[in-house]
Amino acid sequence: MACLNRKAQLEIVALAFLVAGVVTVASAGLISTGGGASSRAIFEQKFIDANSKISEAELFYGGVVNLATRNVLEKEGHDLNDFCPASVKVNDGLKDKIRAETDKLLSDYPDYDEAKLPAMEIEGRKGELAILPVGQTSFSVSGVPHQYEDEIEYYLKEEVYVTDIIATVVKGAIDGNIDVKAFDSSGKVACRNFITMAKAHEAQTVTFSCNSAVKKVTAYAYTYIDEFSANLKTPSSLRVSGTPAAQITIEEKGLKLGSSGYFATDIPATAKEIKPNFVVENILFNDDSNVKEGNVGQPIKIGTSFKNAACGSVEDEFKYQLYNGTNLIAEGKAKGVPPDGGFGLSETFTPTVARTYLITAKIDPENKIPETSETDNEQIAFLKIGGSDTLTVEQGEAKPSVNSITIDFGKEYIKVSKIVVSAKRQEGTGCKTWAKYDFTTITGSSLNENLGQSDQLLAGQTKTKTFDLTDRKVRYVKGNYAEQSTDTGFSCPNLAELKVTLFYSFEKLPQCSDIPGASCKKLDECTGDWKAVSASCGTGAFQVCCVKK
Repeated sequence: MACLNRKAQLEIVALAFLVAGVVTVASAGLISTGGGASSRAIFEQKFIDANSKISEAELFYGGVVNLATRNVLEKEGHDLNDFCPASVKVNDGLKDKIRAETDKLLSDYPDYDEAKLPAMEIEGRKGELAILPVGQTSFSVSGVPHQYEDEIEYYLKEEVYVTDIIATVVKGAIDGNIDVKAFDSSGKVACRNFITMAKAHEAQTVTFSCNSAVKKVTAYAYTYIDEFSANLKTPSSLRVSGTPAAQITIEEKGLKLGSSGYFATDIPATAKEIKPNFVVENILFNDDSNVKEGNVGQPIKIGTSFKNAACGSVEDEFKYQLYNGTNLIAEGKAKGVPPDGGFGLSETFTPTVARTYLITAKIDPENKIPETSETDNEQIAFLKIGGSDTLTVEQGEAKPSVNSITIDFGKEYIKVSKIVVSAKRQEGTGCKTWAKYDFTTITGSSLNENLGQSDQLLAGQTKTKTFDLTDRKVRYVKGNYAEQSTDTGFSCPNLAELKVTLFYSFEKLPQCSDIPGASCKKLDECTGDWKAVSASCGTGAFQVCCVKK
């Protein structure tokens, strides 16, 4: 329609020039002629040629958008050889990706046969874009009038995906209710519509959504159905339409024309099997894909999202679950999930031990729902938990000969990543203006390693300093007055208080193959006589390390 409107406008413009006498129009840059039939014919031909090139450029632009959409859909995980338009989740993010991909392709083709092709986004101005399953095809099922039958049913030649049903029913005998239903190939109800108190011998037409696989349609009444027919609609393509961020323009022999550049391009449905397919989309910690670690005592939200990534709807009830190791920590139930329908599950977990935790998300663990694939109903993630330990020693107004404090954490931490030291200098009179203190870590085997020095402290003052480390072994932390040769005999050199916090990371997981009698299995196989342990199975899908109890 846009092309026809533009053509009509061009013809009107051409006619206006002709009515004006078609004399010299050099100032407009269009033509220079002395009039006459020959000049008018040349002038008209220019418009026709330019109009044709604009139309071809519009078709080419639509082809570029089609290719860009296909590229984006494939990156989003859609298989275009088994494509269901209803499974495409349309949002602003998807549209922006298609605009960007279109502009990337157009960078190699800035013009087409002299027509200038604009981008889909220019200086923040975005071209229009609409995406939806359209171009529905439809077919009807019907039969001859019936008498004295409570139910009429029609079987389709094959199971097809149906978006909407238009049913026309004539009730027999007396007024009453009519139940119109569609079934999939397994005999489950795909969709239905209940007509209340239909008038006898009068045609009743109802339209209702189905969005499911259909193999059979029926109409039932307690006292007879005389006639029944149904029109079933199915999606034939995903339509992408819109306009660029600016006009498509062409300049030829002094003639300049422009078009909105409207395009409409289709990606056909190619789905081979009409079933649902559950997938676990992700497992997130604190709603952030970058979070992979935490600390002992720190609450962590564990969340997961699920999706029906195929063309079939799900009507029966099923479960979805979250596990911490082999412990079920959250569970939900759902039914009635359409294509591309999604939902989530979350639970807050407060770790008490520094180690690596195995988190598993499952959907339909009992395999109640027939799917196009049963291999993507689980996903695992590892949550690495570290810890911290804090000790404080106060010695008040220590004697001048006691100018250090040593803190004993009672055990050796072998992967300390950070130490925070808070030091307080003793109070007194006649104290030197400032003093500094050296800090040292000591291993369980008495190996000393320098940690660093405090900032300047006035008498009675407290200051905190943080030291970042790499896998240091620490059992003791010592704070000691940094005596200088000129400090001999002055007062207030000692520490009154020392507070130290150690931050230590998780232990590196051993390899499962290094544990005697252990083997890598799927989580649901690690039951009965087997139990899961913290060890690595490498990159095996859904594998955990299991040992005999």
